[in-house]
Amino acid sequence: MRVRGFIPLAFAAGFGLATPNAYAADAITVEEYVELKEARDLSILVPYLQGAADAMWSANSALAGAGKPPLYCTTEDRPLSATRLMELTNKLLANPGRQGRPASPDLSITTVAANAVVLSYPCK
Repeated sequence: MRVRGFIPLAFAAGFGLATPNAYAADAITVEEYVELKEARDLSILVPYLQGAADAMWSANSALAGAGKPPLYCTTEDRPLSATRLMELTNKLLANPGRQGRPASPDLSITTVAANAVVLSYPCK
């Protein structure tokens, strides 16, 4: 994966507000996701996908707090697990007909995962 620093974080790190190793990594692409999955390297995928699941749940909470419709609807009052998000993502990648065409290898896997959640847990 490539690494790209963000100016505010680099600025904060320069003043001791963040650790020297604090940087933002580029998003994991579909191609990288498939490679990690095939290598069975879950040490990267599980925390990454849990972060994505937490972010989607937080976005849903923020939308609800603002009186707006959620992105997806589940009966659970907690984020999806990384394992469940991986299952949904794998299902969508395996069935490109649901999204109209195969996902581009350069597309962020979190975009695919978010679409998988929205398609799997529609709001009625």
